[in-house]
Amino acid sequence: MKAFEKADVEGLKRLLTEDVLMEMPPMVNWFVGGDNYGTLMDWVFRRRWRPTP
Repeated sequence: MKAFEKADVEGLKRLLTEDVLMEMPPMVNWFVGGDNYGTLMDWVFRRRWRPTP
């Protein structure tokens, strides 16, 4: 939870297994693997959501 609250993408990726799969409804995109998940979360944190200080 702390990694998410701090928008720590690298920290989140370290918590994942190699075969992580994330689907983001209502979009039809699937993100497979830690690097792809990290790319999505980086976009979410930088463009859409700002962590609280």
